[in-house]
Order: sequence, then structure tokens, then C-alpha cells
Amino acid sequence: MGKIIEMISDCYEQGYSTQQFKDMVISKLTPLFSNKDNAEKYWTTAEMLSVFEFIIRYHHDETFMQFLQEVLTTYRAALECNSENVMQIFCDSLFDFSQKENMMWTVRENVKQVNSDDYDESVIRYMKHIGDTLEIGTKHIIAELYAIVLIADGKTPDYEKIQRFDFGVNIQNILAQGKFQGMLLTDPIKIKLSDWRNIAYHHTYRIIDKDTIVCTYGKKQQTFSISFDELLQYTYQIVKASNILNIARSIFVYDYDEKIADHRSAHGHTPIRFRPSILEENLRTSMMSMGFNLSKVEVNDNTAVAVITDLRNNGELGKDEQIMRHIHASQFLYHLWNTYRKREVCIIYYSASGQFIFSCSVEGSVCERIGRDKELSYMAQFVSYDYGVEE
Repeated sequence: MGKIIEMISDCYEQGYSTQQFKDMVISKLTPLFSNKDNAEKYWTTAEMLSVFEFIIRYHHDETFMQFLQEVLTTYRAALECNSENVMQIFCDSLFDFSQKENMMWTVRENVKQVNSDDYDESVIRYMKHIGDTLEIGTKHIIAELYAIVLIADGKTPDYEKIQRFDFGVNIQNILAQGKFQGMLLTDPIKIKLSDWRNIAYHHTYRIIDKDTIVCTYGKKQQTFSISFDELLQYTYQIVKASNILNIARSIFVYDYDEKIADHRSAHGHTPIRFRPSILEENLRTSMMSMGFNLSKVEVNDNTAVAVITDLRNNGELGKDEQIMRHIHASQFLYHLWNTYRKREVCIIYYSASGQFIFSCSVEGSVCERIGRDKELSYMAQFVSYDYGVEE
């Protein structure tokens, strides 16, 4: 999430107001949603801000939006054809998908050290990044996508059986349906993403010199040669394909949140578990979207406390603007509870200059009703404020 936070921070440093930033994000998200109101409803979530960051990152790449729309269209076609089957597949795999996300956190952290002054080490690290991205961040989505393709075609897939198929088999089955060739095959060397995974994970590549890396793949032991610069280009294509698959699924989840919630309610809740570092970073990203910098979070058995700095409150705000900033900050009590699900949640608020302004808190039982039978505004009457001197 570091790139997202940097992007948001840059926008505010350039003078964007929170409303201007909100409008910019929503304008990019709305065309991707069928339920347009959900783009605004969820724009402050880390997942949707991540989608926004990807749209900006790939703005120069015309195929990015083309492939993203293609995947979304397929998911929606499947939903229209057999909503119950699609919802069952989504909800059954929630825990497994959350576990993959936990693993991908480490992959994303490792990519920060992918470059090296040692040429051989750089090749090895890029190959490892390719392998990890495909094995951990892509393989399971490809299995789901094949099931979705079959549903969209009017079939009833055996999803458990599909999940046991080899990575390459699922990709080949999707390609056989005439789907996603530009995304699942690299260019100009037309090999499947699964072949790249095998090359990277089985180390079937030889570093000849700085201009020649010989790769071997497939049962027929086919070979091709690439330079280091070409390796970087293929890495770009592979990571882009993985990003598209992940954010398309994320958009679909938020677009059809009510259908998924209804299905989970009717069939029991599938557990989801995210590692603490992901929870905190997601919360930090959401808060930054409104100009609040999350300094730290302290969590124990009963409470969760977030310390935030208001980057917009620089001492020059009028009284009405300050009141609105205080309200916006207190609304993140629900985000804090939704992240940690504690008996009580508290936010300690500082101005941009580091001056303590207030703390606010609310009982978790109040937050629990929001989204179930109450709107976010319900929480306001129960929030306690303390404008005294910080202890």
C-alpha cells in the first residue's frame, strides 16, 4: 500500500481538497461498477484506493483497461447466468483468498529489494518475483476464473475438481474457450503464464552473459533467449496480468456486496483472516484518503486505539471547517472497529503541527449495528469526546 499512500500524500501536498480528491477517485471507479452508488460508498477502502492507484499507474497502457473490462464482463455474465453458483464459489474461497493475500504481503515487501548491483543476483530475484507472483498471487484466481468462464457459458463446473487441476491446465482450458489470450500469454514470445512460473520456480534458466538468459520450458524442453531488459518487460506483463485479475475480483466483490452478504448470511459465515500488518496498512490507507495520517495503532483484548494527525488542519481552517474535520475523524471509529472488532475503539486526534486536539471513543456494540440495521450516522449520538489535555 506504500505507493497509494505516497500518491494520496502528494495530492494533498499539491493543494487538493478532500472533496477534490474524493471526486477524482470516484470518477475513475464509477465506470467499473454496475452498481454506481457503490463506487462512492466504498471509495475510502484500501482495496478501492488500490484500484485507483493501479488505474493511474497503468494509464499509458491501453491493454490494462481493456483486459480489466474483459474480466469484469465475464464475472457479470456468469452472475447473470447463475447467481447462486457464482456466490457459492466466491464465499467458499474467502478464507483461502485471504491467506494468499497474507502471503502476497511478503512478496510485495520483497520486491522493494529486487534490484541488485550484482547482475546474476538481479536476474535471480526477478525470476523469484515472477514465480511468487504467479504461484501465490495468480494461480488460485485462475482456477476461479475458469469456473466463472464455464458458468458464463451456461455450464455447472465442479469447482473443487478445478482447484486440483495444474496451473497450466486451467490456463489452457480458459484459452480453449477463446478467453483472455492477450493476458494469459506473454508477448512477443507466446508462452503461458504457467510456463513462466515453471521457469522461475524450477530454475530452468541459464545466465549466459549480460545480454543472454536462456529459458527452457514444457515437456518438449523448448528454449528461448532473452536479454535482461526483455526480462524486465516480461516481468511487467506478468505482474500486470496478476494485478488485473486481483483488482477485477476486488471490484466485483464491492460492486455486489449485498448479494455476497446475503449469501453469507443464508449459508453461514466463511472466516477471513488477515495478518496484523495488512489490517494496519489498510486502515492507514483509508484514513489517508481523507487527509489523516495514522501514526500508530495500539490493540489489546478489549480496545483498539488509533493515533492520527490531520494533515488538513494546519491552523488556518475556519471554525466550520474544523468542526467538519473533527466529524470526519470521528467517523473513522467505525473503520477502526471494523478492522479490529474490539469492545471499545478510540481515536486520538492531533493537528498538522502536532498539537493534541481531542480524543473520541465509542462502544463496539454500537458499531456492530452499522451495516446490519443502521447507517453510519447512527454512531454519532454515542460518540464520546474529550477535549482535555492529553495525559
